[in-house]
Formats: sequence, structure tokens, C-alpha cells
Amino acid sequence: MKVEPIESKLCDTLGSALAALELPQEDEVVRSLVQYWCLVMDENRIHNLVSRKCGVDEGLVVHVADSLTALKFDLPVEGLKVLDFGSGAGLPGIPLKIARPGWEMVLAESKVKKAGFLTRATLSMRLKKIYVYSRYIGQYGKAPGLHGPFDLITARAVDRVIDLAEKIVPLLKKDGFFLAFKGPAFKDEIVGTYNSIADAGLKLERIEEFVLPFEVGHKRTLLLFRKVL
Repeated sequence: MKVEPIESKLCDTLGSALAALELPQEDEVVRSLVQYWCLVMDENRIHNLVSRKCGVDEGLVVHVADSLTALKFDLPVEGLKVLDFGSGAGLPGIPLKIARPGWEMVLAESKVKKAGFLTRATLSMRLKKIYVYSRYIGQYGKAPGLHGPFDLITARAVDRVIDLAEKIVPLLKKDGFFLAFKGPAFKDEIVGTYNSIADAGLKLERIEEFVLPFEVGHKRTLLLFRKVL
């Protein structure tokens, strides 16, 4: 695969960021992640997928490297059935699929323009066993044509956990996991709604706090819940 100079630079940036996060990836995976990010940047000129305040290099760390922090948890390399709820630009779903090709991935995005981008991007990159669900997921997991249950559901930059719980819990397998990507203010959200989250059937199993590398410096938190009811 011929790598253009700008893509080579981005590969170096991403590779270094993942190493700093103790998430090293093979060169081919890093190149594919950069290819995906370039697709996002091209589309972002037309449709607002991610904040335009973020530069190409910075966004690669803030969005792509951040998405792969889900791999900090001891998840199976093969055979996981995953739903990325409110996928938007495909974050974290597409980066995770690239890093874990043995996972079956569903990208749930009800906004037509974003869902269209997800379809084009997955086809362009020739990703296998990845599907776009472009309908709204309602209360109590009402999602016609969405075939669960799932081993893992992810949500990044989406609603509060308690607001998501009644939608995603019915779509999870018993003892399946829900992974919420949060910023540094997660404690206020969890403390205020902990009992309601438990009543919905989710148990907080682990909290992973970290800072994104280099000058980005954003504080990030991963909340891993298990379905117990």
C-alpha cells in the first residue's frame, strides 16, 4: 500500500499516541485507522461529523486513539457481537472494528447523513461483518430489524448513562457489558443516578481514568457496566 506523506505523518502521530496509552497496534492497523480518519475529515468539510475546532492531528488523538482505549479492558479478540449506540462518525465502532476484525459490529445512527457516511466508509474500506442500523432505537430496546442480544454496547459522546439504560439494557446479553466513554465530570452523573442505574439492571464493574497524550491533555474516563438483571 502506497502511503502519502501526510498519511505517513498521521501514522506516526497515531502510533505514538497509542504507544503512550499502552495500546500499541500493528502498522497495518494504524494505516487503516488513518485511512478511516481521512475519510472523516473529507466528509467533515460537507457535513459536520466532528468538531471543526479540532485539527487533523489533534482529532486523530481525541477521537481515534480515544476510541481504542476500550481495548484497555480484557475483552475477547474474536467473536464479540458489538453495538455502537449513536455511532455518529463511527466512533468508537469503526476504529474498534479495524483493531478487532473478529468482532461483529453494528453501528446504530438514526441521522440520515451520518448513517450514509457510515455506509460509504465501511464499503470504501472493505470492512467485513459490520452493519449500519439507521433507525431510531426507542425505549425498552425497541428497534425493529436490529438483531441482538449483544455482548457489548458502546456509547461515546451520547446521553447520560441513566438516559441510555432503558434503551440498551434489553439489547444486552445477561452478563453482557455496556461501555460508556465520559469526560472528567462523570462522578456528578454517576453519584446522582447510581441507584436508578442499578435498578435498570446495570452494575458498575470498573472505572478507567486516563489523560490523552501529547499537548491534547484531555482527561477521559471509561465506565464499564455489566448487565446483572
